[in-house]
Amino acid sequence: MRQHQIIKAIVLALLFIATLNLGAQFYREYRQELELQRLQEEHPGITVCRLGGPPIDVSSRLYIELALVAAFIGIGLKRFQSKLFYFVGLIGVAVTYFFWWKYHFRIAENAGIRIGWGNHIAYLNEANYWDICIAVSIALLLLWEFSCAILSLFRTNSSTTLNSNRSDATSSSEKQG
Repeated sequence: MRQHQIIKAIVLALLFIATLNLGAQFYREYRQELELQRLQEEHPGITVCRLGGPPIDVSSRLYIELALVAAFIGIGLKRFQSKLFYFVGLIGVAVTYFFWWKYHFRIAENAGIRIGWGNHIAYLNEANYWDICIAVSIALLLLWEFSCAILSLFRTNSSTTLNSNRSDATSSSEKQG
């Protein structure tokens, strides 16, 4: 039970950090839009257009936030739904980080430039150190959960084998006696 509380606290902390990070991102976007509006007012001939929706860092942070909410809900639920929501949330964060990371390489390949271009941390476009902290924490949580699952498989098999051997020994001693 103590392990469950620790994991719940870690996921809650990650959710809090991701929420602050997303809020800071929205604030940066707001400030950037204000600056663009000011430039348009000062120079009437300038038109700024964004094609293709929000930047990859904004959409990735939003997906990460939603996946962490699913993981946190999964920790609070009981029975099978708990683990299912929890793992879907963790794997959703990992997949989002993978596609965000892959995006950097795809742009570099399409532009024909070297990999180290632009503003990135660990090849995540427009990332910051909070993003890296969340990614490493999720990777550690996934490793922890997979190692616990594998250990429980071996523990279950060995305890089942041990119990069946004991029952066989008891039944054979009863037959002899």
